[in-house]
Amino acid sequence: MKYYDYARTGAYFITFCTKNKRCVLSSVGRGALAPPPVTLTPYGKIVDELIRNIPLVYPGTFLEHYVIMPNHVHLLLRLDMG
Repeated sequence: MKYYDYARTGAYFITFCTKNKRCVLSSVGRGALAPPPVTLTPYGKIVDELIRNIPLVYPGTFLEHYVIMPNHVHLLLRLDMG
């Protein structure tokens, strides 16, 4: 939203993609397992570490959930600025 203050307390769902949507972050396995297993690439492991450190770097930010897909990441953050 154009004029929304994204520093306000609340929950935020964020999605970001790799450049040109290249599948460089993980691979998704096949088979009968649900959900299928996801294996992180070296790039995906870097992204995983950086995401896990968000609450340490940004006080008042809580990592609720995230998933690293082959070419994008879904991230649910909660900000508590009170």
